[in-house]
Amino acid sequence: MLLDQVIPNYDHAHFESTVVSGTPDVLFPIVRHADFGTTWATRLLYQIRGIPDFPSSIDGMIERGFVLIGEDPPREFVMGLAGQFWKRDGGAVQIGADDFAAYAEPGHSIVVMNFLLAPRGAGRTRISTESRVRSNGAQAKASMRVYWSVIKPFSLYIRRQMLRSISEHVATELRA
Repeated sequence: MLLDQVIPNYDHAHFESTVVSGTPDVLFPIVRHADFGTTWATRLLYQIRGIPDFPSSIDGMIERGFVLIGEDPPREFVMGLAGQFWKRDGGAVQIGADDFAAYAEPGHSIVVMNFLLAPRGAGRTRISTESRVRSNGAQAKASMRVYWSVIKPFSLYIRRQMLRSISEHVATELRA
């Protein structure tokens, strides 16, 4: 799994999944380029965070600073962001895709998220997303621990909304 290559050791993580009709080779481009939309609650959460125009697609997230770290079509893609997320502006740092695994700037964290498609038989596929966070240094670990304890329920909600929206998008695309 690409995610394990990028961030095998981490301080925080969460995982969500759903099962949909379709095979990974058909579903991968749909998931990779899906516009997953946002609910009013998700938009509100981003506004509270100070990101009122957060993109509602994977491509939009990459355009706004997330780095596409790797792809293994039709199985998985991984993207990430580095910064000081507990700060109001997020303290984002631009690093290259090849530098994520080794990024160790003291006082900073990296967050890496994947989407993994795994066949489940009978023409069905499990689409999962896992987020992992690694912090560099005691201060970053402490700051991220507090931040994570506050945002984790909201992050889980957003991930579930993403998967629900992607599932609906997949159903629509496969009917067309």
